[in-house]
Amino acid sequence: MIWYFKNKQCYDYLLNQLINNALSVRFENSVYENSSEMELYYSLEYMKNNNISALSVIFPLKDLSVNYGGQNDINKDFCDNNNIHYRYEERKGGCMVLFPGNIIIQDVFPTDNFLRQHQFNNDFVNWLKEKGINANTDNNDVMIDGKKVIGAVSTMLPEPYERWVCFLASISVNSDPELINQICTKPMKKIPGRLSDYGITTDEVMEWTLDWFDKHQYTEQIN
Repeated sequence: MIWYFKNKQCYDYLLNQLINNALSVRFENSVYENSSEMELYYSLEYMKNNNISALSVIFPLKDLSVNYGGQNDINKDFCDNNNIHYRYEERKGGCMVLFPGNIIIQDVFPTDNFLRQHQFNNDFVNWLKEKGINANTDNNDVMIDGKKVIGAVSTMLPEPYERWVCFLASISVNSDPELINQICTKPMKKIPGRLSDYGITTDEVMEWTLDWFDKHQYTEQIN
């Protein structure tokens, strides 16, 4: 099942059918409010209750948002003083500053490997190259001219979802390195890039991403 968000409403991509607005509110609150509650666990509960084998949630951000993981490397005072939303994610890794128009992917599926993440990144690189853009993969990231435009991570889930993976990705259409330096307390290992510098819009990336997930679905049912 693929969910995507448009104009603050949530749709089932395959049916192009509007889903209950409470679902959209639930995810937006999780992303934008200062909350330790993750949409991941809501997704798992929904999947279990509806006998769904995989769930992909894809949406463009409407506000600046900051996610931080186990290293807790975020300037909370700066965020509070500037009304910047931030939230904790139970994952390894550092601070992620997500700008309006950027696209977030949460993909949960049954597997015991992380190949899906790398396949997505490789296909995205090929799409950029077709547009004449010199892109490449670098571990979990996609780079253009030495700047990161996709940051991704795959995490093996705990019980009772052993041998399941959550694939999370942020696609950077917009970015502001100066603001990132003020929010994150650790120096950047990779310079952030933005697809808008190459004339690529949020709508274009959403269209490509939704089409990719449509062609790479998991159809098995949960036992």
